[in-house]
Amino acid sequence: MPVSTGAVVVKVLNSRNYVDWSVLVKTYLLAQDGEEEAADKFKAWRKKNATALHTIQISCGQEAFSLIKNTTSAKRAWDTLAEQFKPKPSKSPVQILNLIKQLPGIAWELIQFCPQLVFTKDQYGEFPMQGFMPSAFLSGTRLKF
Repeated sequence: MPVSTGAVVVKVLNSRNYVDWSVLVKTYLLAQDGEEEAADKFKAWRKKNATALHTIQISCGQEAFSLIKNTTSAKRAWDTLAEQFKPKPSKSPVQILNLIKQLPGIAWELIQFCPQLVFTKDQYGEFPMQGFMPSAFLSGTRLKF
């Protein structure tokens, strides 16, 4: 969705710029907060919600807008976009190590289901999975690499 000429947010949200986009929108919304004083709290909240929702909507690309176009809550729209576009934290070294420790079990299952499996050498002339493989089937048949 193109940004209108009177738009307050320069960046249009897409799948690659959530972090920058969210900073710009949050800053704008914080600046707007101090100007409004309404007697009726609900009316004030409704107006703030509409302003925030509109700001979020006009700063979205078509893909992002399609996710929130039927949303009436600025918070729900924000959370939906965050869930879709916010970068996921990468795995820690401990998590990666735990995954690697699971490889022998995975390799064993692979061998049991695919006994005809053929392994190929890598660029160094080695069999990369050999270190994770058991040396024989339960029947005692040796594996050949």
